[in-house]
Amino acid sequence: MTIHSLRIIVGVFALAVAPCLMGQQYSVTDLGNCGGLAYSFGINDSGAVVGYCTNGGEAERPFLWTPAGGTQDIGTLGGDVANAGAINNAGSVVGYSDLPGDVVYHAFLWTKAAGMQDLGTLGGSFSAANGINGVGQVAGESDIASGNESDVFLWSQSTGMQDLGTLSGLPYCYGLAVNDSGEVAGYCQELLGNSAERAFLWTEATGMMDLGTLGGTSSAAWGINSAGEVVGTADTPNDVPHAFYWTAVGGMKAIPTPGSSSQGFAINDLGEVSGAFFPSGAAFVWTKSGGVKKINSLLGNSSEYWVGYPRAINASGQLAGYGTVNSACCDAFLVTPK
Repeated sequence: MTIHSLRIIVGVFALAVAPCLMGQQYSVTDLGNCGGLAYSFGINDSGAVVGYCTNGGEAERPFLWTPAGGTQDIGTLGGDVANAGAINNAGSVVGYSDLPGDVVYHAFLWTKAAGMQDLGTLGGSFSAANGINGVGQVAGESDIASGNESDVFLWSQSTGMQDLGTLSGLPYCYGLAVNDSGEVAGYCQELLGNSAERAFLWTEATGMMDLGTLGGTSSAAWGINSAGEVVGTADTPNDVPHAFYWTAVGGMKAIPTPGSSSQGFAINDLGEVSGAFFPSGAAFVWTKSGGVKKINSLLGNSSEYWVGYPRAINASGQLAGYGTVNSACCDAFLVTPK
């Protein structure tokens, strides 16, 4: 398994036509590529970053980067391949890892004190953890005993792995993000592979809720903040994918981004959204009040870097993601507002 493939997404139904802002500048910290390729997916408020790199070979290895300690390989559950997807402010890391033999993979929780813990499954052979909140609840997905369904789970030390189910008629689901209230966002699909996807939000009060689309066929939720605001990707009536912003009051709206299509990845508690617009594969940050900032135009003298995929954003507006150095792919980046 690899981290969920990115759906590139265009839009009408915009929230409001917002300008591209040019004021604030950003700096890039190149986290390297471990001698191969590197991709970062999570960041906490201390600027610690997690992801995976290939170490010059084919096997994916999870890393934790901190400003004080640099890059650390956090190991596996006994297999050759693992991937770190998220980190909370306590420094707890989640992801998935192959077990010995590299036939199946399980969700893991890693801490500095205890190392890597296997979180198990919902009765099947496979599971993956994609998000962790401030109180240590973990969101992800697992197949069930029958093997023909992948359910969303919410895990905690006290309750273990709780089965949140699926959307009706869409048995393959992925829990990608969780906020401090234990609300989970992600997507479901009818068949594994390229079938249509639908974004969902799970709360204890409502259960699994279909968030709809921007008028097209598919959607996928990638991020959620403490206010329950959700971001992701949804098709417009022409089935072109576009970044969206969803609230319980306003529903799903298109984020007015540059490019022919776009993707929303993450949202912090200030409502800052990180994403990418296409076909150039360029990073942006958007707020409802401030509009869009094209990150690559705000890097000053760091012209050798191209930030393509800002997968996570913390409370300070720092971005974790990946891109190219002198047009060569791929290095993991930390991007910091000046």
